[in-house]
Amino acid sequence: MINKLNTKRLKPEFIIKEIEKSYNLEFLERLKKIPKIKIYVFGGFIRDILLGKKWKDLDIRILLNEDWDKREQSIENTLKKFVKIQEKLRFKQDKFTVYRFLPSKSSRKNSIDLTLAPTIRQAKSDFTINNIFVDIVNGEIVDRHNGLDDLKNGRLRTVVNPKKQFVQEPWMLFRTIKFACQFHLDVASEVYREMKNKAKISRTQLEAISSERKGLWIEVLLGNLFRGLNYDPYKYFEIFADTGLMNVLLDFLGDKLKVENLNFKKGKNIFSKNSKTSLEQNISTFLSFITNYLDVKDKRKCFTEIIHLLAMDEPKEFGEIDVDITKIRYNQI
Repeated sequence: MINKLNTKRLKPEFIIKEIEKSYNLEFLERLKKIPKIKIYVFGGFIRDILLGKKWKDLDIRILLNEDWDKREQSIENTLKKFVKIQEKLRFKQDKFTVYRFLPSKSSRKNSIDLTLAPTIRQAKSDFTINNIFVDIVNGEIVDRHNGLDDLKNGRLRTVVNPKKQFVQEPWMLFRTIKFACQFHLDVASEVYREMKNKAKISRTQLEAISSERKGLWIEVLLGNLFRGLNYDPYKYFEIFADTGLMNVLLDFLGDKLKVENLNFKKGKNIFSKNSKTSLEQNISTFLSFITNYLDVKDKRKCFTEIIHLLAMDEPKEFGEIDVDITKIRYNQI
């Protein structure tokens, strides 16, 4: 799929005007006056304005090339004058600091993440399309992993070698499917190959959901696991089935429920290509399909047990998408 990218939107003046629609940027104007730092906007914001989509999150990266402690303190003091810092995370080993805050008099409720790092490469990235940086002072575009080209050509690639990526962060297996469905991207062949090779390690994430059940990270995991069904359920099912993730989920549920797995073999897709059903309906259909591949007589009871195992029997936001769990019900397929 070829995407038309509006690169004129990468000009600093457009970016600032776009951000000002949602946030009070008094803090940013003051930060720009601090010498010997570079301020970049990156991530989903850049990706979305290029595609002409509504953006949700704002990520800022400030590069400190010298006098780290002095300039970090200067930045923090400036922030404290204009915003209330909600959270500060400092990673000494990797040498980067993250501030999370919401400027007063902002119309948007999502907090801003501002990262201090010595280089662009510092701090983890997921996909190349999220790794495009724009200097909001001089307009410099930094795209070291060819994210612009991937976005234009509808290709999804990881920044890190996928062999390492999925071992280090197994949840990225689910996130890859979510992104492929959300932005109608084709997963790059080398990434898809490693998804098949590493599918089994996704069980660690299912175990985490089942045991921990609550908290922001669990909601993030569930969001990555199921949100693809909100955007393109047909594609979601195809990838989930073809990569082996379907069998991993069935094995996990079968072991937990102590029932036999009827050995799933990929067949006809249970969703239509142009499905316009709700996320709750699609989750219901998908988990009903899963239930039917477990050797139990009472399918409805089994479905309820699956909902509990996947921590979906209490209110949650799946990555900031509200899901009405009362509408997730077993249906015969």
